[in-house]
Amino acid sequence: MPRVSQQLRIAAFLLLLTFVPVGASLEAAASGPILAQTVTPVPNVSSGRSYNVDIGIVVVLFGGALFAVCRSSNRS
Repeated sequence: MPRVSQQLRIAAFLLLLTFVPVGASLEAAASGPILAQTVTPVPNVSSGRSYNVDIGIVVVLFGGALFAVCRSSNRS
């Protein structure tokens, strides 16, 4: 069984092998030329749909669930 110090050295070595290439690639990507990005505005699209019926259905279902819970509760 390896010693604790040897396990720590192995863990440090593995972390070093993991983070050094990632850091180097991020640094290379950051130092490269930055391309000019043009942003085209997207207009808001409205479908014109009214959600009144959907909201009504949800309210009725919540009311029915609340009624069922209150009706089945044991009150003394």
